[in-house]
Amino acid sequence: MDPFGVADRDGKEQQLDPTALTSDQVDGPLAEAINNALVVCQLIVLADQPGPLVTAYATEDAVWTVSVDKPQAPTGIRARKVGERTLNSEIVRLITMPAL
Repeated sequence: MDPFGVADRDGKEQQLDPTALTSDQVDGPLAEAINNALVVCQLIVLADQPGPLVTAYATEDAVWTVSVDKPQAPTGIRARKVGERTLNSEIVRLITMPAL
């Protein structure tokens, strides 16, 4: 998910409102990452109930992740620029989750 080796350090975590993601009202550096992503990757936990997911946006300069704890929940959506260690941790967290 970091094909350009640019995931260098973590940024400040932002809490997002679910409507911001569906109405294209994300702004600032996250919007730039989404609009200029050269690679987009999404990992989703498949289960009877919708599970957590992480979407990563890789640009020439950074990697951003948007993590969703539970789809359609009013809270639990976080976005931030990530370093390599955090990116790896988010991936491992999803693929090692116990079955729901």
